[in-house]
Amino acid sequence: GSNYDYVRLLGFARVWRMARLVSSTLDVADCEHNVTKGKLFKEEQNVNNLRKQLVIMEESKENEKDIRKKVEGMLQGYKDEVETLTEALKIAAYDVANDAYRELELCDQSSSENEEKESRVVFVDEDGDEFYDNDHVMKEGRIVVHEDGSYELR
Repeated sequence: GSNYDYVRLLGFARVWRMARLVSSTLDVADCEHNVTKGKLFKEEQNVNNLRKQLVIMEESKENEKDIRKKVEGMLQGYKDEVETLTEALKIAAYDVANDAYRELELCDQSSSENEEKESRVVFVDEDGDEFYDNDHVMKEGRIVVHEDGSYELR
């Protein structure tokens, strides 16, 4: 029997050694698996943070588009208003020049009553170029209206 007990003891030691080897291998694999799970969790957090940033950036982009459209609309409104005011200024300057011409005409006693009346109001652009009807001859004593709305007697 002692040989049998010895062989049994050796078999038990082998099984024990094999169980420890399998257990150690499983522990190493489990440790590596936990490391991989930790890395995966961190990467998932990074992906979620990047998605949140993407949503915030897209909302910011849409807000910027809306603001830009509003600003462009306001700018167009201001341009239209400037154009309207410029036109109104020209009309007002023309009216003032015509009134001044009428006053000059009333005060001018040397002009005859039967003399053909010609427009003595001339518009001048910023370069000093005069705009008038080719049928009328410009004479002295005309009123020149500048682009800025100012006028002078020439």
